[in-house]
Amino acid sequence: MWNKRSAWLVAVLFSLGSFLGVALATEVPKDKAEIKLDLIKGKKGAVKFAHAKHASEFKDAKGGAIGCKTCHHTEKGEPKSAKDIKGCGDCHVADGQPQKEFGGKKAPVLATAKGDDFDKGTVVFHKTCLDCHKAVAKANPQKAGIDKCKACHGK
Repeated sequence: MWNKRSAWLVAVLFSLGSFLGVALATEVPKDKAEIKLDLIKGKKGAVKFAHAKHASEFKDAKGGAIGCKTCHHTEKGEPKSAKDIKGCGDCHVADGQPQKEFGGKKAPVLATAKGDDFDKGTVVFHKTCLDCHKAVAKANPQKAGIDKCKACHGK
């Protein structure tokens, strides 16, 4: 028979299990601790991405952990190991290339060309990365500026 004490114990164990699952799953391999995102050759330049810090130190706008699935959005759950994770270029292709299809849906291109650069509104990284940076900056005034181009694009 369920009582308050057993319900509380189940809740604590579930929370602990969830925390440990995220903590273990967000371990970034040493060779991927910092990566260069240069799949889009735009005028702003590549992004030097602090992969390990996003997985361990940085928080989302609500103060929660940033799990693998936050960026690797097609994962069914937190991956068991780094070998199970796909990179952006595994699904998203350059403008003009045939789009890859998954489950009847086409993965958006990395970015749509606009003259001699790209339409910044179509850059796939902006949907995840920039939207998150904007939310964090709005929720945490001390983080103002992380939603500006130069915060990520350091030519």
